[in-house]
Amino acid sequence: VVGEAGEGGEGVLLALDLITWSQQIALTGSWKLASPKTLRTRLFAAAARYVKTARRRYIDLDPHWPWTPALHDALQRLAWLARLSPA
Repeated sequence: VVGEAGEGGEGVLLALDLITWSQQIALTGSWKLASPKTLRTRLFAAAARYVKTARRRYIDLDPHWPWTPALHDALQRLAWLARLSPA
């Protein structure tokens, strides 16, 4: 039943787990210790476009966003890890 007690809390806990794991796997330096609020306002709010061209898909990040290099490095690290995992 939608709206049951505890249902919203589980979603919040799942979101926090995903943020924490992503942070530990993909981010480096001070970003590994950043609070969820800092990640949300700086990295997750980055201006970007999802682009599909000639059978390729990529994320076009705004080059003027101050935290673009950190986000780019994190996405590269996640892509590298995805290539390592067995299909």
